[in-house]
Amino acid sequence: MAASMMNGVAPGHVFLTAPFVSHRSEVAPPPRSSELHAGVPRSVPTISTSQRRLEAYSTASMSTQPSSSGLARLALGALAVATPAAAARRAARRQQLQLSRGSRAARRFAEESRAVQLESQGATGSASLEDEIAALQREAAALREGAIELEREKVEQMMLERQRWFQIFDPDGSGSIDLAGVRRGMKEFNGTELDETKAMELLQAHDANQNGVLEFEEFDPHAFQATLERMWAEERAREEAERQRKSEEEAIKQAQLELEEYYSTLPGNPDTSWPTRFAAVLAYALPLLDGLRFGLPLAAAEPSLAPFLYGLVPALKLLNATPFGQLLVFITMQVLAANQELPALLRFNLRQAIALDIALVIPNIIVGSGMFPLDIELPTNEMIIFSAVVFLPLLAAILYSALCNLSGTAPRSIPFFSQNAERSMGMWAPRDDRKGK
Repeated sequence: MAASMMNGVAPGHVFLTAPFVSHRSEVAPPPRSSELHAGVPRSVPTISTSQRRLEAYSTASMSTQPSSSGLARLALGALAVATPAAAARRAARRQQLQLSRGSRAARRFAEESRAVQLESQGATGSASLEDEIAALQREAAALREGAIELEREKVEQMMLERQRWFQIFDPDGSGSIDLAGVRRGMKEFNGTELDETKAMELLQAHDANQNGVLEFEEFDPHAFQATLERMWAEERAREEAERQRKSEEEAIKQAQLELEEYYSTLPGNPDTSWPTRFAAVLAYALPLLDGLRFGLPLAAAEPSLAPFLYGLVPALKLLNATPFGQLLVFITMQVLAANQELPALLRFNLRQAIALDIALVIPNIIVGSGMFPLDIELPTNEMIIFSAVVFLPLLAAILYSALCNLSGTAPRSIPFFSQNAERSMGMWAPRDDRKGK
């Protein structure tokens, strides 16, 4: 049995031992991280640590229990079948990991290459822009030089032209231009014939050193022309101002004549006989009698007015005693004032007297309201002041109208009332824009 076991086991042991030795000799150390990153894989190991533990266990079992050699062979056969598949899977995973790391490295390398390319393009673009700027600067410098050259040529041409005209203004070659040379030269220059006065003004305007002649430094025919044009413009302005002044004076004189004519005549019948004058004075009887009630309180304050004021009381009583006396007189005056055949002097005074009588309506309303009750015998100070404010201006207007009418002229200087009477007759003062409307 020992021999058979030796015969049966020895080969197995030889079979098992040889692979172990072979595998152990072929096992390579694990790949370094630097080699993985570099993308160079090491040789894939064929026996893992678990396989070596299983083989060691099988050897020990077979050495201590020879009868179990069949089981050991079976286990080793299964392990031999499973080991290559597991190793292949591990190798595939390791290869995938290496490929993944390689792809990341490739992407990183591509990105770095792209950045380098962009930097090179930017550097190229900056260089191109600097070249363009330099080219533009060279062109600008060339243009400036050309402009300076053109300006220099223009100055030279102007100087030559100036010398040529100076010889025309100074035909005798004396080096200076006198009054006769100015007149002769300006006629040649622009055909202007100057009198001695204008030529002297032109010479004095450009004679900087005041020596009576024009030297070459003072000579400029174009400046002479500009000076002449300015002189002519000033003369035209003076003439226009003089014409405007004369026109205004004539307009003022004409307005004064029209105003004098306006106030010296009235439209219509020009009769100014004495009966007409007395009738014109009598027209103011109505406003005088209507305002007498405001004048009687003044007799108590100023006794000198009492004879005149109380002398009008009988006429006022007669007017008040007549039924509708004041109204009838008012209507009669309106009808007479509208009669175009009556003298214009009478018609004007009738309309002015009517306007004065209408104005008394306001103080009558104030007295009727009780603000200033009339008490002729014992007037208060307030009543006296109110009577003076109303009656004295009325009395002054009536006296002024009476004096003008007796002199044969219309009383046309009472503010507001005279203008109202004129307009009611179709008259408009010349200064009024509505004249003739």
